[in-house]
Amino acid sequence: MSVIFTLLLLVYPLVMHFSIHYGHAEIGVYYLAMLLMLPLLFTLLQGRRPAAWMLGVALLALLITGLGVIEAGVMIIIPPAIMFAALFVFFASSLRAEGTPVVTRLAAVIRAEQLSPEIRSYTRKATIAWSVFFLAMLMASLMLGLWAPLEIWSWFSNFLAYVLIAVMFIVEYLVRRHSLQDHVDYSFLQFLRNLRRVDYRHVFK
Repeated sequence: MSVIFTLLLLVYPLVMHFSIHYGHAEIGVYYLAMLLMLPLLFTLLQGRRPAAWMLGVALLALLITGLGVIEAGVMIIIPPAIMFAALFVFFASSLRAEGTPVVTRLAAVIRAEQLSPEIRSYTRKATIAWSVFFLAMLMASLMLGLWAPLEIWSWFSNFLAYVLIAVMFIVEYLVRRHSLQDHVDYSFLQFLRNLRRVDYRHVFK
């Protein structure tokens, strides 16, 4: 069922964009609500007791459905804004004096060894860069959602945003190779494989 959910999630930008393109933005809103309901439905179908967060997300899905009937155009610009805002807060809040920057946590989990001061300095700067990036994405998404035609917003939020995130990954890797020449002995593909193997419970703690 996780495969089904992943496929439905990957299709979401296309559903959202074409629902806007053909003048039926409410379809995208209902599709989002359906995605939010799936964890609860899958759990119930497996005969297991749902977690509290699943019930909360299901209630959110019902709220989105109801509001989507009233104003679909407003509802569809909210999820990307929430996503970028959450990522900005996650990265930026880790920069507090008593915290550990997110990229530093990732490096520590991947390398499974004591990080050198040089790596710690770089990963803090990388965390700042990602914070600024997600703040810029949030501002761009909100400005386009409020003042640009809805279809222009859709091209940005449902397609260009993912391209920009991919570009940011590549640029950050290239800067890392240049800044940490004595520590980066892996290719970009190996870097992605390392990220896939990370136990993100240690990153989000």
